Formats: sequence, C-alpha cells, structure tokens
Amino acid sequence: MYYTLKERFQDDLSCTMDKLNEATEQLRQLESQTRLLKSEIDDKNKEIRELEKKKPPRAKPIIDGKSTDRLLAAQLQHSQNQVRLLKSTMEQFLRMGVFNDDLNSSNSMTSPTM
Repeated sequence: MYYTLKERFQDDLSCTMDKLNEATEQLRQLESQTRLLKSEIDDKNKEIRELEKKKPPRAKPIIDGKSTDRLLAAQLQHSQNQVRLLKSTMEQFLRMGVFNDDLNSSNSMTSPTM
C-alpha cells in the first residue's frame, strides 16, 4: 500500500501529536510529584526547626588546641609522678620484707603441718 505524501505527513503529524500528548502528560505528572516533594521538604524543614528550638544549645569547648596540649602534658606529668611514688613505695616494702613475710605466713597457713 502506497501512501500519498499528504497521508504520510498526516500520519507523521498524528504520531508526533501522540508523542506530544504523552510528553505533556508526563510533564504534568512530574510537576505534581515536584510539588509533593517540595511540600514534604518544607514539612521536614519545619520539623527540623521545631526540634532545634526545643534542643538545648550545645556547650562549646572552652579549651583550644594549645590548652588541650598543656592539659594533657600536665596529666602525663602527674601520672608519671604517681608511678614514681608507687615504685618507691613498693621498693621500700620489698626492703622491709613485707611481701616475704606474707608469702611465708600464707605458705604456712596453706601447707599442712606434720
């Protein structure tokens, strides 16, 4: 079947119009979805603002980086002093024989005497 030029143009025009109508409908759906999504975003932003109003403000740290370093250095020095004190105390106990007496007395308690 041979189409005349006019019929071919009419078919092309009809096909183009169908595609245009489909595209227009798709555009309407997308615009509707866009409105819904914008509405959801607005609602969520409103919820966030409400929550931020209710939430107490965060306390900002007063200590800056240099102060933190100094604080950590002081804590380290204090810990090292505590270790030195503990070490010297343990050495004194060893010299006094505190641990040896405890071991001898615990052995005599746990070992049966005959």
